[in-house]
Amino acid sequence: MNIYIQDAIEVIKSHPRIRSVEVREAADGKSTIAAAVFDTNLPSTWRANGASPTGVRPEEEVEILFPADFPKTAPIPTLRPDFNSSLPHINAHRAGDRVPPCVFSDSILELLHSDGVLRLVEQIVNWLDDAAENTLVKNKDGWEPTRRYRNVDLLMLDTEAIAKHRPKRGGLQIYDASIVWSRSKRESYGNAENVRVKSVFYGMDLRSICEKFEYRRDTAAGKTLLAICWPEADYDGNCPAIDEYRPDSVRTYADLLNRSREYKCEQALALFIKYFNQAAKDLPLRGHLPIYIALAVKRPMRLLGMMTDYELLAYRLDPRIPEEIDSNSMMPASTVTMIEPVSASLLRRTSGLKETDQGLIVTHVGCGSLGSKIILHTARAGYQTRLIVDDTYFAAHNSARHVLHPLNAMTLESKTIQVAQLVAQYTGSHPFTYEGKVQDLPMQDQNAKLALDSPNSIVVNTTGSTVVRQYLASSDISARVVEGCAMNLGEIGVMSIEGSERNPSTVDLISMAYEVLRQSELLTVPDNTNTNLLRIGVGCNSVTLPMSDARISLIASGIGQALLTMHQEGVPPDGKLSVARVLQDGMSILWHHFEVGKTRLANLTDTGGWSVRVLDAAHRKIAEEVNRYQKVETGGVIVGRISALTREVFITDVIEAPRDSKRTPAQFILGTEGLTERIRQYEMSGKGVLWCLGTWHSHIGAFGPSLIDIDTADSLQGKLKEAAVLLIHRPDGYSAVIRK
Repeated sequence: MNIYIQDAIEVIKSHPRIRSVEVREAADGKSTIAAAVFDTNLPSTWRANGASPTGVRPEEEVEILFPADFPKTAPIPTLRPDFNSSLPHINAHRAGDRVPPCVFSDSILELLHSDGVLRLVEQIVNWLDDAAENTLVKNKDGWEPTRRYRNVDLLMLDTEAIAKHRPKRGGLQIYDASIVWSRSKRESYGNAENVRVKSVFYGMDLRSICEKFEYRRDTAAGKTLLAICWPEADYDGNCPAIDEYRPDSVRTYADLLNRSREYKCEQALALFIKYFNQAAKDLPLRGHLPIYIALAVKRPMRLLGMMTDYELLAYRLDPRIPEEIDSNSMMPASTVTMIEPVSASLLRRTSGLKETDQGLIVTHVGCGSLGSKIILHTARAGYQTRLIVDDTYFAAHNSARHVLHPLNAMTLESKTIQVAQLVAQYTGSHPFTYEGKVQDLPMQDQNAKLALDSPNSIVVNTTGSTVVRQYLASSDISARVVEGCAMNLGEIGVMSIEGSERNPSTVDLISMAYEVLRQSELLTVPDNTNTNLLRIGVGCNSVTLPMSDARISLIASGIGQALLTMHQEGVPPDGKLSVARVLQDGMSILWHHFEVGKTRLANLTDTGGWSVRVLDAAHRKIAEEVNRYQKVETGGVIVGRISALTREVFITDVIEAPRDSKRTPAQFILGTEGLTERIRQYEMSGKGVLWCLGTWHSHIGAFGPSLIDIDTADSLQGKLKEAAVLLIHRPDGYSAVIRK
């Protein structure tokens, strides 16, 4: 034995519950057996009787088999062959073999490499203690499933749905199932999720199955049969529960037949074999057909984590057509692991989420590298997308950051169609798609109206397009807009959520995002629009931005998680802005969150089609200043951005008035001390995105601009970028005067 086995044996000997250890060579001549005698610490009464009520003796010899390549391979502990196998937490084994206890719920090898050999000894000690006390099952809220051999035959099956449709008097049910299996190894994957049940089948059914197999290089795929054998029940549908744990020792059809007798499923199994033999014997076909047979075992309580008290033990057999299956057949029967079909419930539980749903109706506008990832994040957690809108097709270079693969470019299907197909694989429901610009979406269409005009609908815009953002902001829809975008080649991530009644709007929030980035010295604008463009072909449309999939995924995961929270808890009532920065290590991302109150609209007596929007942060600073000088007029400088195209003014912040400003009950005169330099510094940090817009001052009374205010505004005409704004704070709101 190697030095690692020697060390392990010394550790075993050191445990206080070990009475002796005998070391010997295993039958294969390579492995080592450490036969350790454990003191089971039985109470005196049981010790006097020679065993506990469950059959555990005062001293139990546990053989620990160390493979020759230990610690690369885990040791295997086993108990005497006549140990009580009806106890839970005993691994599958053949009758007469040494009994293998399940001393750890996960990998023993992982346990050893993390906690050492002593932890394994402790697990065996605890298992023997619990076996003696009959407390191996800690959870009394359900029946623990049978311990079975680890295998590579998997069957996707909704056990609870099957149990709900079981025949009242028991008997046979036959389901169609899909299967793909290896032709060189004993591996298979079946799916009986969407199936048609029947109680009998004929030769034509079996022939149809065999003729439609698709044979590939090393695999075959097609349809097969799943036979559910229910225990016989009385007239009222009652059958005795099997309340004893039995290790799964089935290896052949003969074993399966014997086990069916124990579980009262023999009649159903015999009927299925009769139908199968009759159907197979006259077929002019030759070859193996993998089929599934499941014994339905009635338990005294529902299974752990489930609502049914029936446990399905499934096996795979590969009968050779046209040969018959007889009761003495030694045909191999391999255990089949049944896994729950993909469903919203399963995906949410797997994602660590509650099984709650606020019923959001979600539209995704944009199906690019960021949008496609966000869509799949929510789909993989079991949440449905109602509508996907995008007007572009998938090109091979998109695969650098997209959820689709290079070969998807050869389908000539749009991004919306292909991503919707992926979503349907998770949610079972295909989202509606619109392969065009959101501006052209026909709102009279019922699907579009439901998606965008329902009280609980949201629109997730990941296009990064100013045009799309402006269209959504100005659209008369009920859906609140959630925007996600990456900036600075993925160094910055932004997510915004419109407030209730769509105030603040998505354009308000992006303006606020610019202000937050400016204050953090993260606002950057390339000097040349061609800077950082990456050419991936020839022509004007053959350019993209260099950004890794890993970088965009950092941002997408945060936005995806926020959407999951909204699906679980609802959309927050107020506006919200979240700004992220990828740190210098390229691995870490830091999100900052801001609650954004409602935007105030200034009253313009002569609008000229303009609107002045005082964002919440600026409003709070103005209100604080006015509260400080309640008996006189006060004021300062307003900053932000202007869209001359849409004639919108966004006031994002204010600059405090200089110290030489004059405040009286009738007038505010803005000082000049240091003001020019402060404005210059602001505009330098604003990078041409944010700049000085004009001034603001307060009126003690609830009246709008005076003649002096209008004259002041006139004097600013032509002196500021885009427009000059004079904002007036009144006790009942805002007024404004604008000059181009």
